[in-house]
Amino acid sequence: MSKLPGDSKAPHLRFEYYLGGDILILQCLGLYSMGGLFKNAEPSFYFWETIPFIFGVGGLFFGLMSDFRSVFIETRKKSLYAIEVLAAALCCSLGIYKGFRLWVYRHEFYHFIKVFHLRWNDEVSQNTITDRMVEDAKSMRLFRIWYGAVVAAIFTAYVLRPCLVYLRFKLSGTNDTFDYSQTAYPAEYPFTLSTPHSFFCCIILEAIGIYFLILYWTAVDGLFAQFTTHLAIHFQVLANRLLDIPTNETVGSHHTGIAVQRLKKTVQDYLMLFKYVNKLEKIYNPILFGTVLVNGLNLCTCLYSLQYRMSNNEWGMAGKNALLTTGITAQTMMFCICAQRLNDEVAGVRQAAYNCSWTEFNSTIKNLILLIMIQTEPDYIYTAYGFIYLNMPQLTVIFTAAMRFFTLLRNMT
Repeated sequence: MSKLPGDSKAPHLRFEYYLGGDILILQCLGLYSMGGLFKNAEPSFYFWETIPFIFGVGGLFFGLMSDFRSVFIETRKKSLYAIEVLAAALCCSLGIYKGFRLWVYRHEFYHFIKVFHLRWNDEVSQNTITDRMVEDAKSMRLFRIWYGAVVAAIFTAYVLRPCLVYLRFKLSGTNDTFDYSQTAYPAEYPFTLSTPHSFFCCIILEAIGIYFLILYWTAVDGLFAQFTTHLAIHFQVLANRLLDIPTNETVGSHHTGIAVQRLKKTVQDYLMLFKYVNKLEKIYNPILFGTVLVNGLNLCTCLYSLQYRMSNNEWGMAGKNALLTTGITAQTMMFCICAQRLNDEVAGVRQAAYNCSWTEFNSTIKNLILLIMIQTEPDYIYTAYGFIYLNMPQLTVIFTAAMRFFTLLRNMT
């Protein structure tokens, strides 16, 4: 365990380096006041920040209703296309709900980031941030960037497809009539598009909706990954604090009071961190519950559609399905891996209490360590609503169930 120099000006020790991108995404969504987080300012959400939320969610909801209308119509004609539209509609529904949840709990998100900002700076000043912690934070920052890029690529493909189809039609020089119903959303609108002007106006409005959908998806998922990572880091700090307590043989008896205070602070910090873990579960319970169910269904339908498109040499649709499958897989892995990391670091505090040199302490310190052992004895597993576990075994369950339904769907057709 090697500690880093406590130079708070180093880029890798500045909290803004890790969550600055997440704050920028929140500001792009209209939550401009989030920029005051790193200035230690009190939250002052402005009334006009409601306008982007209403505009984004309202437009996406109208598109979603049109998507479900398309599912109802296409079920009687092309069952495969109806399944693909349903998968897209479910992803859109989940994205809209993420945006709604982000807006409702914006104060809580602000408080979470502010608390982690203050705690990180405090640990840096005490030189308790190790190189492993920095690498974990860097890895999560890099993963969030790649995850956002994949999400953006998936949804941008929906916007580019009708534009490329129209461009190919114009370059072909044919006298046929262009089908203006090929919009970005797989939707059946209650109005007719019959001119290039109305077609591109619709595409622009759909692109604005997809812009908000990308940011809702990236912001909420990225913040979950960041929150669980920094919670895990602070639980690791507590474990290191237990292992670093000097024994009676290495310090004089007059330092016993300092060791007692450190242990009391460790207990207080452990309880406080668990309070934030419970708050995080409360905020993300419906999101994670919906994600597990929707991703299991969508992974099955995407694999089936991918196989069908490839067998019919429809490489454009096959590429889009492959990209969507990649995004669904990455999202599911992100939630389970981050939750598993948090589970492991919580258990690490208990293990550190057992591994410290408690036999060499006096009775006062032994009793405090025993209290920590009792407090950390119950195994903790991150859950959604207390019955859907988020860990690596759950990742296997989700993928296994998806493959079973995929096999069943193949055998039925």
